[in-house]
Parts: sequence; C-alpha cells; structure tokens
Amino acid sequence: MTSPALVWHGPEDGLTVLVLDLGGLADHGALPATWRPLAEHLRIGWNRYAGLDGIDAMLTGLGPVHLVSSGRATEAVLRLAIRHADQVRSVVVVDPTPTAEAVRRDLADEGVLLRTFVSDETVRVDPAPLGHPDVVGRIVETLLAVEPEHGEIADDWQRVREQVADAMRRSRGAV
Repeated sequence: MTSPALVWHGPEDGLTVLVLDLGGLADHGALPATWRPLAEHLRIGWNRYAGLDGIDAMLTGLGPVHLVSSGRATEAVLRLAIRHADQVRSVVVVDPTPTAEAVRRDLADEGVLLRTFVSDETVRVDPAPLGHPDVVGRIVETLLAVEPEHGEIADDWQRVREQVADAMRRSRGAV
C-alpha cells in the first residue's frame, strides 16, 4: 500500500523495513542521510503518520517485514506485531513506553525479536530521532541477528559510521 505519508526506497527484493515515524517529525521524502546507504540493500518504507488508522493495511502484500518505531507509538506497534506475527520478523522501538517489556515474551513465543533502545537522556530529544546514528546502529544489529545471511548491510552500516564519525565524536564531547 502506498499513501502520501508512506515512501519507499531501495530494491523491491531487499529485506523490508517499515519505519513508523509517529507524528512525521521530519520530512522523509528523502531518507535521512544515515539510512541512505542501507537503502542499497534494504527495502525501506518510511511512514510519517499522525495516527494509527489503517496501520494494518500497510503490511498488506509486503511479505516478511521488520518494524521500527518510537516513543508513544510503542503499544500500537507492538499490537501490530502480535496481530501479524506470521509476517513480522523483528521490532525495534526507540525510547519505548513500559508496554514493550510486558509483551516481549508474547512476541518471542511467536518468533518475533523485540529490541528496545533507550537513548542517552543527557542528549535526548524525546523520542530520539529515528535517523540518529545510534538508532540506525541498533536497527542494523537487530536485522543481522534475525537475518545473518545479509551481511552486506553490515558493510552499508560501516559506511554510515565513517560518514558520521566526526559529528558523533563532537556531540559526545570527545574531540
């Protein structure tokens, strides 16, 4: 399904990652710079959404999918993963609500890997932007845990890390 809020990048036959960007906090007609190298091998759907109507329909026809979201969307995204456990391979939630831990076992019983990422409170904008390099790194780690045969995304991630290394050192105070 395609909507004005949902844009696709990457090869049709790549692993599918659906990013649910609650509130559309950034303009992602183009992917964030940290995601662009990953789109060489991943099929990335970036959905800027203000609500959760029609969220199930986004999965129609996608095949296996990995979900990414953050903050107050935690509960809705986890319910989506449980309803579509036959299709969802993994879920990464950034700065999750406490709901995430309550359903971790349910997802695991269905074969869905749930990873949560809590950003550094001293530098956090709540929730952390889904394009932040630390967030993208966690997503790559999760994909490789579930789909280890796709090592090419590790190479893509290495390119991202090299591109943002200086900026990350400066932001962490290590010059």
